[in-house]
Amino acid sequence: MITNTPVTIMTTITTTIITAIVTTPPVIINTTTTIITTIVTIIVITATIITTIVTTTVYRRNPPALRKDLDEEIIDCDYSKVEEAVNQLQMSVMNEALMLYDPDLPEMQRYFVTVVFDPETAHHSLSVSKDGKQVQHGLPRFIFSRNPEKFDCVCNVLAKEGFNVNSFYYEVHVKGKTESDLGVASESINRKGIRLSPQNGYWPICLRKENEYTANTGPAVVLNLRKKPQKIGIFVNYEKGLVDFSDVVESVEIYALTGCAFTEKLFPFFSPGADVDGNKAPLIITPVIVKQRDHRWSDEYDDHDEDFDDD
Repeated sequence: MITNTPVTIMTTITTTIITAIVTTPPVIINTTTTIITTIVTIIVITATIITTIVTTTVYRRNPPALRKDLDEEIIDCDYSKVEEAVNQLQMSVMNEALMLYDPDLPEMQRYFVTVVFDPETAHHSLSVSKDGKQVQHGLPRFIFSRNPEKFDCVCNVLAKEGFNVNSFYYEVHVKGKTESDLGVASESINRKGIRLSPQNGYWPICLRKENEYTANTGPAVVLNLRKKPQKIGIFVNYEKGLVDFSDVVESVEIYALTGCAFTEKLFPFFSPGADVDGNKAPLIITPVIVKQRDHRWSDEYDDHDEDFDDD
């Protein structure tokens, strides 16, 4: 009958989706709302397409004027193309679910390091907290400084310690920001006003106008994010030339800068932006809480976590 094949197709889709959800790792549950929204949208579109194809086929083979009782008609309909399209949609659903989760995040978090802001490098209009964990735009202080390490044209600040180890990772709370820059910078960067780009020793992602994200890879790359990140993790693999940015809360990769040419120490780099258009919130360096432990971890990593928590 006409309805058998569409029902079978929709049943197959539903079964696939349920299987994907049931077998989803616990960490992915953080993005359940996004996954469900995506799946429902795909199902609605699929149902519409199938209904349209079936209706069109029926009307072509059985024009209303020539058909007395449609319910009694048995139509030999070729659904091979429909089934092929549905199979592709099934793969899309699974791929979409996997893309919403960054399985490498827990592994990257293993390389966390202690990071604090260096007030000696901060622009004169930035205010750094006593513990060195928060920075925000404050009242401008027109102070002339001959310190070559201090930024004097843009609202930037570096971390106190630089790294040239194989890998390191840290997290920054960015909730409430409408403008900010995050990333890493070479030790010898020009701190007197220069464009943020790899050619000038900067590897950042930038936020402007509350929701406009770009990765400065030379020519800027526009980033279309599903959700605005509340906490961003920055992972660097020095030897591989990788700077990876992740949405920690959603466990989603934001962007990865690859093929970077590192030749000297790298310093975590920050700009909270000016206090305009609701951009008053500070950037906050937060403790790293590993979302998922691997059973192969050694006691060395367990002790590392405990030492960090005590700090």
